[in-house]
Amino acid sequence: MVIVSCLAFNKIRKKLDRKSLEENSEAVGIIFGVISLLYSLIIAFVLVAVWEDYEELNSTITNEADKLDVIMIHAHELPDSLSQNIYSHIKKYTGRVIEVEWLTNPKYKIVNTDLTSMRNDIFKMHLTDETQQDVLKEINNDMNDLSDIRHERLSHNYSHVPDLVWVILIFGTLIILFCSMLFYMSSVRLQFALISMLAIIISLCLFLLFTLDHPFEGTSAVKSEPYLEVLKTVNNLIH
Repeated sequence: MVIVSCLAFNKIRKKLDRKSLEENSEAVGIIFGVISLLYSLIIAFVLVAVWEDYEELNSTITNEADKLDVIMIHAHELPDSLSQNIYSHIKKYTGRVIEVEWLTNPKYKIVNTDLTSMRNDIFKMHLTDETQQDVLKEINNDMNDLSDIRHERLSHNYSHVPDLVWVILIFGTLIILFCSMLFYMSSVRLQFALISMLAIIISLCLFLLFTLDHPFEGTSAVKSEPYLEVLKTVNNLIH
């Protein structure tokens, strides 16, 4: 964007004479100020919204891992044969989240059958001890919560910024950069530098926006460490 801006400025400077730029600088300044204000409000609003979604995703990941830990704690109160079955399902579920769901293209439907299998096995458990029956009810409630949290996490696989917003931001960027080229400065190098800095800061904002809107991609992607901790814990419980 910086190189394109400088090339465009060079052509505009050659086509428009100094007198024309100086005569219209006041009008250009007013229009540039209004456009810049509107653009900054839009990009600030979108960045805040996307940042909140990013933080919400991190919170959802933590909540899902915590819920798996709670299920393991409750399962510990059941007979060994039943608890081991639940541990096994949790291990498969967590492994699939890390190895498949984290890397799967969001265009494809993601189905985790281990969650359904664990629920079916819980329904098949028949216990006479009232305390253990209460534990099963708690695990079933935890499963309901886990399912809701999982769907919430999967919803972040898709971009939350509409295409129309991207179009507005891109056109707004082009208009702002164009308006910045219509001012006259005696030092061409200084104006080159200012336009370049403007292009750089806008590019960084758009890059940040894109990165936060795609939280499972790139070097700044959300981490799966909470699930790795769950996997480590359940491995220690299985025997």
